[in-house]
Amino acid sequence: MGQLIKIVDCISRYEQNIYLYPSRFVKLKKQQWELLLTRFEEEGKEYQLIEEEPAQYHKPRLKDKLLNIVKRNKETMIEEVAEEETNHNEDSFSFTADYHVRPTSTKELKQMYLDQLFRTQLKWASSTLFSESSLPRSYYYNEQLKYLLQRFPDTFLVLFQPILKLGQAPVSLDTIILTPTEVICLHFLDGAELTAYTGSAGRFWLAKKENEQKILNPLISLNRTVTVVKKILDKHDVTLPVQKVVLCREGYIDYPSVPFDVTLIDRKEYPSWFINKRQTKAPLKSQQLLAAQALLTYAESISFERSEWSDIGEG
Repeated sequence: MGQLIKIVDCISRYEQNIYLYPSRFVKLKKQQWELLLTRFEEEGKEYQLIEEEPAQYHKPRLKDKLLNIVKRNKETMIEEVAEEETNHNEDSFSFTADYHVRPTSTKELKQMYLDQLFRTQLKWASSTLFSESSLPRSYYYNEQLKYLLQRFPDTFLVLFQPILKLGQAPVSLDTIILTPTEVICLHFLDGAELTAYTGSAGRFWLAKKENEQKILNPLISLNRTVTVVKKILDKHDVTLPVQKVVLCREGYIDYPSVPFDVTLIDRKEYPSWFINKRQTKAPLKSQQLLAAQALLTYAESISFERSEWSDIGEG
């Protein structure tokens, strides 16, 4: 699961310590999944034993077993709350997975877990212990964002549509993905399924399905993104290669004279590209974290004091 270290102009906990949080996320994600899976499997055994009991014992034994489950879950919750209070003064970077309706399969459990973690990542990427930013609710349903965070390795650090400030001018950029071996500047070209795009060096491309229409050339924003990223990385002596990628998962791109430094991934190339990225096994690298720190240094962050702290101040 990719890590969201920055989203638009929201304040992020990763900005506080980029060398601590990525590895902590990997450990936390694994730990919580193992706890949740163990609970799911143990409850499955409980229910199986209940079903195998003689009919005359069903009611009393069922009540006792369910009470034991509730008691065990309550004890676990008390421990987690105590741990959360212990860590609260440090950075409040924690996550506890849970479910109220028991999933029907391990696959359903895993997706439910990823969805919970996705929402928690949005919280981490839009607040700190003392401050928070106004993140539009639409991001909680953003398919592109969920795709990047749920389908790629834990070692992929994502800056989603970040706003970086160079000098006095904030600049809106395309999405940036920091992998252990490269920096990917990514532009999504997501239109209707099977749309055919005709690329050109001009200001507009053509998108055709039932009708033909003009769309803004995606390389305009992508070139701007790469220029900004390279400038920052060069200044901080980061040597990772920077890639330009136009990603069109459901359509086709025809651009015979595409610039040599641009990679076009359409419906034909997408499966192999996706598998290649998803199977990345390299751990977090020092150059990758240095690149993240450099970019976050220039990140625009608009935030306000969290209500619980402002209430304390008023008291």
